[in-house]
Amino acid sequence: MAQLWAIATFLLHLTGAIALFVFAAWLFPRRERLGSAGGALLAASGLMGLWGIASAAIGHDGHVTSALFSLSGLGWLFALYRLFAN
Repeated sequence: MAQLWAIATFLLHLTGAIALFVFAAWLFPRRERLGSAGGALLAASGLMGLWGIASAAIGHDGHVTSALFSLSGLGWLFALYRLFAN
């Protein structure tokens, strides 16, 4: 049963990373509509996608995975700031 959860976790992290990269590819030509937040949203979704790949490949306990998760959280905070900043 533990094998099943490990496979499910791997597949879900990989699927989420692919979805974030597809979102970033969709957003790239439209980033000017969002003003200064466009680049921040691209960076945040890219960092979160990298975290998903690292989490699927390395696991949750790696230092790289933890660093990417922290950076992606900071990226989303910065994107939120850019969305509401005047």
